[in-house]
Amino acid sequence: MKLREYALGEDRILLFDPRALAVVACVMVVAVISCMLFLQIDKPAVFHYAFPLVIASQAVQMGLRVMFQRTRIKTDAVMVRSVLSERVYIAPYKNLVAVVIGDQNLWLRVSLLLPSEEITFRIFRSSKKNLIHILEASCSVPVMISKQNQPNEGSRKTDKKIDEKND
Repeated sequence: MKLREYALGEDRILLFDPRALAVVACVMVVAVISCMLFLQIDKPAVFHYAFPLVIASQAVQMGLRVMFQRTRIKTDAVMVRSVLSERVYIAPYKNLVAVVIGDQNLWLRVSLLLPSEEITFRIFRSSKKNLIHILEASCSVPVMISKQNQPNEGSRKTDKKIDEKND
């Protein structure tokens, strides 16, 4: 990917996907519980030592991926990077039509509406105030707050990929 070709400005805030962090936390809990259970065996086999280590190392690897693939609110655009794939979505502030922030019980769902597509990502509730402040200062589109729970659809509805070049 050639992210440097795009003039997006500098990072203002970095946002983590709460669902991904919940998965990493659950895997770490499984690793700790399995470690405690397997260490109570009188004559443990190599498997009993290796299993918790493998699970813990996978959790660390997933945690690093979540950390590197986070949503970046930049000075000129919003860059959303998928945790599970290599896709990158960019929403320049000048192209935004509206921003909708919806409540989904444990986290917030942010939808960036562009003329031809919608880019959706999730954030922690604690990031809401900073995100609204930056979006209102950076672009002139309305930031709508939805109090109702939004249907849990796909996390991103867009075809815009950074590695595609327009001919």
